[in-house]
Amino acid sequence: MSEQEETIHTPTAETPEHAHDDHEGGHGLAGFEPENLNVFMIMGVVFATSLVVVALIIVGFGITGSYALQTQEVMSMEASYPEIRDIRAAATTELNKSGVVDAEAGVYRIPVDQAIDLMVEMQYKNPEGNFTDEMALTAQ
Repeated sequence: MSEQEETIHTPTAETPEHAHDDHEGGHGLAGFEPENLNVFMIMGVVFATSLVVVALIIVGFGITGSYALQTQEVMSMEASYPEIRDIRAAATTELNKSGVVDAEAGVYRIPVDQAIDLMVEMQYKNPEGNFTDEMALTAQ
């Protein structure tokens, strides 16, 4: 054998096999996994971690979606569309004013709140009455 060739080390009584395993912590040969690994435990940890990550992603999307919806609602309520504002103002004014619709037929307009109070009062005075014959309500 030449000096460059490696020699194969065979354990003897003076040099036991585990004498050079200090860097592995005494768990076998260098570069090999110990045989007592619990594969099921490792797979369980990987599976549980995956479930937690997926749950966090789902919760994150839910929270983000909720905030986005709230922000969209606020922005749509605060949007300044002058036409819509004018239409709402005109409708509110129309619902809250009194006036004559048809004087000959005896049809008058009263505010909605006042009409509701009047209907409640009429129902209270005559609980069995049919007010559709007594009062013509028109929506204009």
